[in-house]
Amino acid sequence: MNDTANSTLELLNLDVAGEFFAIDITQVQEVRVLEAVRKMPDLPKDWLGVIDFRQIMVPVLDLRAVLAGEHTDITSKTIVVIIQIKVKGDMRVVGLVVDAVSEVISVPKSALRTSPRVSDADFNTVQGLFRHESHIVVILDTVALIESGDFEGLREQLMDTSNVDL
Repeated sequence: MNDTANSTLELLNLDVAGEFFAIDITQVQEVRVLEAVRKMPDLPKDWLGVIDFRQIMVPVLDLRAVLAGEHTDITSKTIVVIIQIKVKGDMRVVGLVVDAVSEVISVPKSALRTSPRVSDADFNTVQGLFRHESHIVVILDTVALIESGDFEGLREQLMDTSNVDL
């Protein structure tokens, strides 16, 4: 077994409304420009609709709305990150709309810090925090994010990371 692989995380850096987030690269299937979203009736708030991804209808969640609380326009440069995760025992493919992706980085597990608890939510979508260059990056637990559906509670969790000593 490779000790280096077990002591680091491979993460995809995301830019969402000018803030820095990261997700586990092993979940990522593809990064592409968002095209042809089909709106669906009775969608929960912040879900945009579905897209056809390799013959699969994939629901698309606007992380910009979820994490920043802002609905922004979809343009010809809007990015969707297609991920595959196990939610409540079932494998699911989900699209996450972000402003940009930058790089895949290796982060030593020893560099991770825990998130401060600023709400009493029963879930925690923040796996940890780390410093990358001059900013703090929040690692998102995409499974907890999708399972909870409590995006207002998530915004409360993310309100203040300034008291984390990195």
